Amino acid sequence: MTNREPEQPVFSDGNILTYLSGFSGAQVALMESRDHSRRFVRKFASGDAAIARLVDQKRKIERLAQVLAGHVSFPEILAEQTEQGFYWYDMEFVAGIDGISYLSAGCRQNAHAYRDAIEAVLGALKADRDAQAASVDLCSVVSTKLAEIEARTSGRYAGVLARIGDSM
Repeated sequence: MTNREPEQPVFSDGNILTYLSGFSGAQVALMESRDHSRRFVRKFASGDAAIARLVDQKRKIERLAQVLAGHVSFPEILAEQTEQGFYWYDMEFVAGIDGISYLSAGCRQNAHAYRDAIEAVLGALKADRDAQAASVDLCSVVSTKLAEIEARTSGRYAGVLARIGDSM
């Protein structure tokens, strides 16, 4: 199902396929170009405070992508724009489910696989001197994300998440 909201400039170049959930407080939509040739994720906001948070989030994603290069792949940021009180940026669409959905729909085996993957990334980062010298406080970023996941999964995986936190 496609939905267009032409009264908002943020949707003037594509169709909304569905809205997605996110942590940043911004709105997130899976979009399709008008000619149906590509899909992308658009994060958008209006209002000074919301825009400032979204701009900051984009910068963090760019910094983390640099720090984690070779360890974790991030969707490419394709474009950004400000128009008529809205700010948005587009990211490459990567088919799959997010970590919270994976954990919520999964079983204990999925939770352990998720934990093991995160621990492997953290271990690789600890061993990488360039990552250690980066200006991003990875422990803080990971701790914040773990707290968000724990809250969104109603504490269901608190033990698994705590073990990830302990490995930092």
